[in-house]
Amino acid sequence: MFRNFFRLLLTVSLVLIFSVSVSADQIDWQRFPHQAWPKMQSPPQIDGVVDQAEWLTASQLGPMKVSQDGVDDGIGREVFVAYDQDNLYIAFRFNRPATALKPFSPSATGRFDHTIDADMVEIMFSPDLDFDHSYAFWLYPNGAYGEALAQRGKVSSWNCDWQQKTRLTKSGWEGELAILFKAFGLDGPPSSEKLWGFDIVDNRKTPFKLLAHWSYRGQLWHGYENFGRIRFDPRVPAVRLTQASELGNGQLGVVFVEPCLF
Repeated sequence: MFRNFFRLLLTVSLVLIFSVSVSADQIDWQRFPHQAWPKMQSPPQIDGVVDQAEWLTASQLGPMKVSQDGVDDGIGREVFVAYDQDNLYIAFRFNRPATALKPFSPSATGRFDHTIDADMVEIMFSPDLDFDHSYAFWLYPNGAYGEALAQRGKVSSWNCDWQQKTRLTKSGWEGELAILFKAFGLDGPPSSEKLWGFDIVDNRKTPFKLLAHWSYRGQLWHGYENFGRIRFDPRVPAVRLTQASELGNGQLGVVFVEPCLF
């Protein structure tokens, strides 16, 4: 009897020690979204108007997750991605809260070599999953923009030429951008077997600060290893992941469509 009592006491003690000493941040987890980007035959016009027809052959990323909970907050966000022989392309539509439909922009336009306290979209790439040599691009609602090397911090002295346009909409703002593969030291797209790290962030400052990511980084902004995984593949169709939710029993259900070209 006493032997069983002490065995039970030891078991309970170990459970208590484990529960006290291990926090959520210490639990090993990975939640990497994956996306194959399709190849466009006709490049979009980078004019800030996200036209359905010209982005028809682009794929749509899945729902963006709000840091730090990692869940969709119900604010509509759409991101479309594609590439061709010279550029990678991204278009986005960000809806805004009803109390702050107009996003806050900097007072000036043009290139900013540092981020400032205004609403913006941030885009990050880690070619070949080399997370110590990443690239960051940011864009504001008034068209101001910037870029930097992202080596666990921003090296803002790095610049490259890329196209970007934005505009305000009735529900928030939207924009388009094109980045040459030459910005990453490449003559064209990498092979379809190559994986890159990628994230896009709705970095909202008004009416309150909020981060919504495609990737889930937990509480580590510089946890680039938690970027989503992308590859560039001319064989894949344009797929649009419109909804993802739990079905119960550990199962995840997704809703996606493949746009019809005819």
